[in-house]
Amino acid sequence: MRTALSLLVCLVFTALVASTASATTVLAGSIEELAESADDLVVGEVLAVEPFIAADGRVFTRVTIAPSQARLDHDGSIELIVPGGRTDDLATRVFGAETYRTGEQVAVFVEARPDGAFQSVSLAFSKFEIVVDEDAGAWWAVRDLDELSLVEMDPVTGVVTTLAVEYPTALPLDELLLRADGAFEAAPR
Repeated sequence: MRTALSLLVCLVFTALVASTASATTVLAGSIEELAESADDLVVGEVLAVEPFIAADGRVFTRVTIAPSQARLDHDGSIELIVPGGRTDDLATRVFGAETYRTGEQVAVFVEARPDGAFQSVSLAFSKFEIVVDEDAGAWWAVRDLDELSLVEMDPVTGVVTTLAVEYPTALPLDELLLRADGAFEAAPR
């Protein structure tokens, strides 16, 4: 009986530790590096969030954004495909995948998919919610990095290490746009 109880306590402890340690590892980068690897930075309002089951049985979420600002012409809206989601029959959670809400104002670095839709360049690291600081009258771009484990790569050796410092989660929207525009202009396409 004592062995069974000890085993049960170990299993419960392991489950608790595993559930709180869930994260996806992504390569941290500057705004300029995100822009260099993106096809576009889309700023706009989320119109729809629709989970679906793909032909291979995996769950994804289709996010429709009405861009107020973008480098590419998206004919009135852009469709993003995000891994994971919840349908009536099936749910899949992808740690580190960005989440969207209808009506939310966002800025997201995207890359084209072969099917004509887009996806974020680096999961939640690529997506910013746009919020206003009512007191200061300033617009901010805010990232949710809770489910991400950020790493950096030494450009000379290629060695990947855990990020030693906390990564900024918010910056003024004007700064985000200015830095991204500069990187898009500088990078050959």
